[in-house]
Amino acid sequence: MHLSKHCQERLQQRGITPQMMDIALRCGRHDRVPGAKRYQITDRSLQNTPYEAQIDRLRGLTLIVYEETSVGTAYWDFRLKKRGCLRRSHLGQEPARKRSSWAAQLSMVDLQ
Repeated sequence: MHLSKHCQERLQQRGITPQMMDIALRCGRHDRVPGAKRYQITDRSLQNTPYEAQIDRLRGLTLIVYEETSVGTAYWDFRLKKRGCLRRSHLGQEPARKRSSWAAQLSMVDLQ
């Protein structure tokens, strides 16, 4: 698949390797965006694949592909990275952190 000059620069700047791109194209969730196709790696897209052990490293990788032949750009969708951490806590892999509000923290302080 052809990489645009813009895409080559972004891959280098964002630490995205050709192997990561290949995984996104093979296993990533894809949908149509105006004039292109978007491939995104989510937790669900890598479940039950040989790449499942790399979910934390690949979560959020997004490629924009034009006309099935040219990759226009690649980036990390940090909203997906954040969501993945929350999702892991629901699966019981790590305990969810309970955060108290600022007001609750003040009421717990002994004001003597």
